[in-house]
This record gives sequence, C-alpha cells and structure tokens, in this order.
Amino acid sequence: MTMRRPIPPFRPPAMGPRWLLNSLLWSIAVLLVLQFVISQRLIYPFDAPDERVHFARAHDVAFAPGLVKLSSSAGKVSVGAFFYDPQPIHDCYGKPDCLLSSTTSELTRLRLHQFFQADSFLGAAGSDNSFPYAGGNYLHLIPSLRLAGLLRLTVLQAYQIARASSGLLFLGVSALLLVSIWRQRLNASRAFPIALLGLGFWLPSSIFLANSVSGDFLVTVASVLIALFLITAPWGSTPRLFRLGLLLQPLLYCMVLGKLPYAPIVIAAVVLTWLRCPQARKGWFVGATLLSFAWPLWWYVHSREAVLQLFQSQRGDWVGARLSSAELLEWVLGSMGTLVSQAGDLYRQMVGVFGNGPVARLFLPEAFSLIHAVLVLVILGSVVVGSIQASPSWRHRLLAFLPPRDAVVCLLGVILSYFMICYGLRIYWTTSYPLDGLQGRYFLPLLPWLAVAFEACFVSHPHALNVASPMPSATLLPASMGFVNHTFSRALCAVLVVSMCQLIFYLKNIFHHYPTSSL
Repeated sequence: MTMRRPIPPFRPPAMGPRWLLNSLLWSIAVLLVLQFVISQRLIYPFDAPDERVHFARAHDVAFAPGLVKLSSSAGKVSVGAFFYDPQPIHDCYGKPDCLLSSTTSELTRLRLHQFFQADSFLGAAGSDNSFPYAGGNYLHLIPSLRLAGLLRLTVLQAYQIARASSGLLFLGVSALLLVSIWRQRLNASRAFPIALLGLGFWLPSSIFLANSVSGDFLVTVASVLIALFLITAPWGSTPRLFRLGLLLQPLLYCMVLGKLPYAPIVIAAVVLTWLRCPQARKGWFVGATLLSFAWPLWWYVHSREAVLQLFQSQRGDWVGARLSSAELLEWVLGSMGTLVSQAGDLYRQMVGVFGNGPVARLFLPEAFSLIHAVLVLVILGSVVVGSIQASPSWRHRLLAFLPPRDAVVCLLGVILSYFMICYGLRIYWTTSYPLDGLQGRYFLPLLPWLAVAFEACFVSHPHALNVASPMPSATLLPASMGFVNHTFSRALCAVLVVSMCQLIFYLKNIFHHYPTSSL
C-alpha cells in the first residue's frame, strides 16, 4: 500500500520581480518629497480665490468654534465668528512680491490676532457652494493655527505654517500607503487595492489641494484612511494597529461629515465596519459613532438660516426653497444628464485642474486626461478578465459578475453622495441644467470607495478567485492561483507607474507656472 504525501500548507505565489516593486515605491516616495518641498516654496500665498475663505474658516474652528456669523458688515467679509478686511490678502493674491518685500502687503506685518477683529456675536456659521460647512474638515489646521496665535506670528507666517501642516499630513498618509503596499509585496492581490487608493490620492488636483489650507483636502484624507482600514482590517493589521484604526474611525467620520453631501459614504463606512469587524458592534464604538454625527449636525442646524440669508442676497429668493415634485424629478434627470454630458470635463478636472482663478491654468493637457482614463480602464479590465478566465467553473465565472454585498454598499454610497452634491448645488447655487458649479475635485473623496468596491469583488468575495485567502477553496487549481496573482502583479506595477507619471506631470506644471527664483 502506497503512502500518501502530506499536503503542504498553502503559500501565496511570489509576486516577483521584487526589485521592480521596490524601485517603483522608492521612486514615488522621492517624488512625493520633492513635490512637497517645491510646492511649499513656489506656490504663492493665497493663490486661489477660496484660500482666504478657507483660512478664515479654519481660524474660526481653531479659536471660536461656537461663535458664528449672521451677515456681512460694511466693507468687511464675515466668514465665521470674526469680521476681517480681505484687502491685504487681495494685495498678496497671485503675487510673489508679497513674500519678498515687507512693504508690499500688510500680511507680513499684521499679527494673526490683529487680522481677525474681535467684533463677534452669536449667530450661525459659515457657508459653502453646496451646503453649510460643519468645521470638521479643518481639524488638521487647528494645531498650527493655535501655535501661530500663541507665538503671535504674522498672518503670512501663520498661513505658511498651516499650509505646511497640510502638506506634511499628505506625506504621512502617502507613507502609510507605500508601507502597506510593501508589506503585501508577496501577495499582489492584497497590495493592488491599496495601490488603487494611492492612484486616486496622488492625482495632481489632490496634490495641489494638499499644499493649501482647503478643508476639502482633509475630507479626501479621511476617506482614504477609512478605505485603507476597511481593506486591510481582515488580514493586514496587528491587533494593536487594528485597535488603533478602529478607535480612529469615529474621528474620521466627523472629518468627512464636514461636507454634508458625503454623508452617504460615511453611512456606508459604518455599515461595512459593522459587517467586517465584530469589535465594531460593541457599545463604545456605537456611542462614539453617534457622537461623530452630533457636532456636524449641530453646525448644519445652526448655520442654515445664515447660509440662506447669504445666498438669497447673492442669488435670489429661490435659494433654499422647497422643491416641488416636478422640480425633484427635474433634479434627478438633470443630475444624471450633467454626469453624462460633462463626464469628460469632470474627469479632466478631477485628474489635473488645480483649483480656481489664475491657478486653474495649471491643468494637464487634454490628451493626458484621455490617456490616463484609458490606462486606468485597461489596468482594471486586465484584472477582471484575468480573474474570470482563471475561474475553475462557469458557476464561478457567472457569480463574478454579480457584485457582492460589500461592493453594493460602497457603490450605493458613491451614487447617493453624487446626488447629494447635485442636490446641494440645486438648493443653494443654480437652477440651470447641466448643473453650474459642479467640479471634478468634488469626486476625490469618492474614489477610495471605488477601490473598496473593487477589493470586495475581486479579492474578498467568496466566489472570486481569491489568492489573498490563507486557505483558498480546494476547487481552485494552483496554476489558476498563480495566473491570477501574476495578473495582479502586473496590474500593481502598472498602477504605480501611472502614479509616477501623475507626480512628474504635477512637477512639470508647477515649474511651468511658477518662477523658480525662490528655490
């Protein structure tokens, strides 16, 4: 009688060539550091029309989160608790001279506490193009602004420190993504969804926001971190890191809720965390999650009246009016029509348009946006086709086309957030279709959820050809597992190459627009 050989434990096929992955990760790391240094040195202070508003909002959140505005005062702009004269910022706007000569702008002489007058009173807070803001998207600027106030720094110095803190946060999150990819270097199917997060995070438009005081940037950061936790929690974290990540989730929810239209993706995050992490079903996490909704809701409730007054004075009495059934239908159809008719331009804006005003000239060529879209579709398509072709049965192939539960939750969150953005624009900004004011950068916080949906379909789905599982199904052939892992490996390297191209084009356009004399 012949003896059966014992079945060896399953080991994921090596990704190889490992040197290529290491080279790409190091190249991206070097480019990320270069963009931070060059952006901080070359980009003019307040070089976007919204920067002064974001700076004032961040100041209010840091120094007077409970005091808010009612209306504008003669000759001054009220953005939050404090009235201020924007003229010094206008003198500095888009001009490098304000950095070189103390006589050019008052910003180099005014102290931060002098710039914002203490003529404040109770009321309601802030506004945005689509909804009242909740302040949670400026939390990353509080330490730097409080430090600037404590040291009695000038307005320009306070702005530069705040902008640098945003850039450093971008580098920190980028480093976390790179390390997470490197840790999964032996299993490309796990590393690939993380690389997709990086692909969306390292878009030129996102990098430009990271080197500003815009609150929109923190929403994207929080969305990326939530998605990274959901992707890696089942397999990629030590118990201590997992507990830390779970503890941070309610705070990240609060940051994303700084923009009300993104509430659906926060709800999707709560549902997925509940489904994927049994520890999230404990009372402390449920209570912390409910509290994360409390502060934004307080701001929204108390700011509605002031926002309506502001926008009605600017745009008309129709602002904030209840929509009839016909208008609601028109909004739904108009929102879908806007996405179809402006898809190409919105994608171009999302990839490479750097804000508004003079800096809007900094965008990647139309051809690059088209090439970028084609490359992304080819990379994703290769993984999908490779996974389906290697499936051992027609049953698995058919089930691969059915989105799993987690992917459905992600996609519903993205779709509902898009309609919320369009609804906000319709209520506060425009009555015309295609919707006026819709910008590609609004979709940056939604991109991580597409990566989570992709991971749910092709990595963690029970019917997918899952080489990430430590014990794959016995029906899967080793040759099939190796084929799919090889497909993921090539796709991973391709995504990192595209990310490098994005960073190179960003640097190219920064050098093209801004003089290099200050370097």
